[in-house]
Amino acid sequence: VVSLQDKIYRCEELEQARQELSSRLGPAPPQLALLKVDGCELPPESLACVTRVVGAEGAEAVLLQDVPGPLTREHLAGFTTLRRLNVLNAGTNVTEIPFDALSILPRLQRFTMTGAELRLGEASEEGASPLASLETLELGGGHVDRVGARTFSRAPRLTTLMMWGNKIRDIDQHAFEGVPLVVNVSLNSNGLPSLPDGLFSSTPRLQHLDLYDNAFSSLPAGLLQHLADLQEVLLFGNQVPLVVGGGLFSNLPSLTSVRLDNNDLSSLPADLFTNSTNIHSLDLSHNKLVTLPPGLLAHLALTDLDLSHNELTSLEQDLLSETGALERLDLSYNKLEVLPGGVLRSARALQYLSVAHNRITYLNESWVRGAGNLRELRLDHNQLTTLSAAALGLLPNLEILSASHNVISVTGAVGEVGAGEYSNVELLCGTAPLLHLRRLLLAYNRLERLCDDWRYRPSLQELDFSHNTISELNDADFVNSARVDLRYNNISRVSPPLATPPGEPAPVFMLDHNPYRCDCELFPVLRVLPGFTTKPLTLGEAACSSPPSLAGVKLLELDVERLHCDVPCAGCRCHGVPATSRLHLQCDTVPEVWPELPGGLRTAELELLRPPPGAVDLTRAPPYLRHA
Repeated sequence: VVSLQDKIYRCEELEQARQELSSRLGPAPPQLALLKVDGCELPPESLACVTRVVGAEGAEAVLLQDVPGPLTREHLAGFTTLRRLNVLNAGTNVTEIPFDALSILPRLQRFTMTGAELRLGEASEEGASPLASLETLELGGGHVDRVGARTFSRAPRLTTLMMWGNKIRDIDQHAFEGVPLVVNVSLNSNGLPSLPDGLFSSTPRLQHLDLYDNAFSSLPAGLLQHLADLQEVLLFGNQVPLVVGGGLFSNLPSLTSVRLDNNDLSSLPADLFTNSTNIHSLDLSHNKLVTLPPGLLAHLALTDLDLSHNELTSLEQDLLSETGALERLDLSYNKLEVLPGGVLRSARALQYLSVAHNRITYLNESWVRGAGNLRELRLDHNQLTTLSAAALGLLPNLEILSASHNVISVTGAVGEVGAGEYSNVELLCGTAPLLHLRRLLLAYNRLERLCDDWRYRPSLQELDFSHNTISELNDADFVNSARVDLRYNNISRVSPPLATPPGEPAPVFMLDHNPYRCDCELFPVLRVLPGFTTKPLTLGEAACSSPPSLAGVKLLELDVERLHCDVPCAGCRCHGVPATSRLHLQCDTVPEVWPELPGGLRTAELELLRPPPGAVDLTRAPPYLRHA
C-alpha cells in the first residue's frame, strides 16, 4: 500500500510500522499527493487507514492498479479532499461504473477506469446522488459494447468523456443527455459501425471529437449540425472504406481542423464543408481520391492542406483560388503529370509545396506563378530532366530545393556567368536569383559535372549531389560554407583548394564511395589532410580503385610513398614519387636524353638493367641525379 524507497508496508503492518514511518517521513504532510494500491485485494476497511497512520488528512490522488473486485463506498470513506481517482486494469468482474462509491467524494474531478467489463445501460437516477464536481470521465481499454440512454447524467458538470479502445457496437441516440457541458468526446478505436443521428444534440458545447479507428461505412449528414463550438474532428484510420455524405462538416463556424486521412475515400461531395469558413487544417491524405470536385475548398481559411498518397491525376485550375492563407500544400504520392497553369495564383502565403513522387516532367513557370513567398519546394521522384530558370526566378525567397531521384543532367560546356550573377540552381547555370537558398538536393540524378557558379552562393549550407555520375572535383566546383555530398559518384581524382582565406568558413566535402585513382595527383590531398582540425574532406570509407596494386586500400590508411605517376622519358620507364620528391628511372643503358623533372620532384635515381662492362659513364648526367 505504501512504498518508501526500499520498503513496502501493507495495511496490517502500518500500525506496527508507525514509528519507523514517522522517522522516515518527517513532519506529516496535510495530505498525500498520491496513494497507490498495486496488485492486491482491497481491505474491508477504508483506504484512509493509510493516511491516518502517517498523520495525513487525506490524498489528492488515488491509483488502484490490478486490484480485483468492485470499488465500494467503504473503500473511499474519509477521502473528502480526493480530486483524481484512477482504477487501471479493473478486470472483467467489474461491470458497472461505481457511481455510488464516487458520490461520497465531494471534490472528485477526474475518474479513470480501464480494462473493465462495463455494462453501460440506461441510467437509473431515482434517489441517486449527483457527482457535483466530476469533470473528466475516462473509460478506456475495456469491454464496453453498448452505451444506453442518459448513461452519464449523474455527472452533470462533465466536460470530458473518453471511451476509447472498447468494443462499442451500439450507442443510444440519447446517450449524452444530461451532460450539456461536455466539450471533449473520444469514441475512437471501438469498431463502431455507425452513429445515430442527433447523438450530439444534447452537447451543444462540444469542441473536440475523436472518431478515428472505427468501422463506419457512412455517417448521418446531420450528425454534427448545431455544434457551433466544434473545433476539431479526428475521423481517420477507418477500418472499412468510408463514404462521406454531403454537408457532414457544413455550417460549423468554429471548426478549424479536420482529419479524414486513411479512410479509403474514393470521392467527396462538393458541399462537404459549406459555410465552415474557419477550417485551417485539412488532411485528406492516404485515400483513393482520383479528383476533387469544384468548389470543395471555396471560402475555407486553410493554412495546411494535405492531399498526399491519393490517386489524383489532375487538379481543377480554381481549386485553390480562394485559399489565400494557405501556407503548406502536400501533393506528393499521386499520379500528377502536370499542374494546371495558375493553380497557385492566389497562394501568396504558401511556404511549403511538395509534388514529390508524381510523374511531372517539367517545372513550368505557369503553375508556380503567384507563390513568390515559397520557402521549400519538393520535386523528388519525378521525371524532370532539367530545372527551369524561368520558373525558379518566380520564387526569390526559396530556401530549400529538393529534386532528387529524377533524370536531371548537366553535360558538356556551361554558359558564361555574367558579372554579379549568382544563379546556382538552374542546372545549365542560368540566372534564377535564389539569394536565400540554403539547401540544394539533387541526389540520384544524371549529373556529370557541377555548374561553376554554384560555389558562389554564400547562403548555401547543404549541397547533395550523391549518387550521380560526376567524374572530377576541382577548384571550380566548390561552394564556400556548404556541406557538399559527393558520395557514390565517378570521381577518380580530387584536387580541392585545402587552404581557405582567413575569416571565411571552409566547405566540407563528403567523398566516400568513389572509384579513386591512387597516384601522385592524390598526394597533395593526403599529405596535408592530417593537419586539419576540422576536416575539409570526409574520406573514412574512401578506397583506391586503381592501380590494381592499391585496389581496395582505404585512402586514410594508404602509405603515401606508394603513390606515383608515370613520367614520359625516351628509352626508359620512369615514374615520380611525390612523397620522396624523387624521379625513378628504370633503363637498360644510360639515357642519351634525360627527361625534365616534373613539378614537385627534386632528385632522381637511375636503375640500369643492362649496364655495360666496366665503368659506367655518368659525366653527362643532369645534376638532379643522386643515385645510380
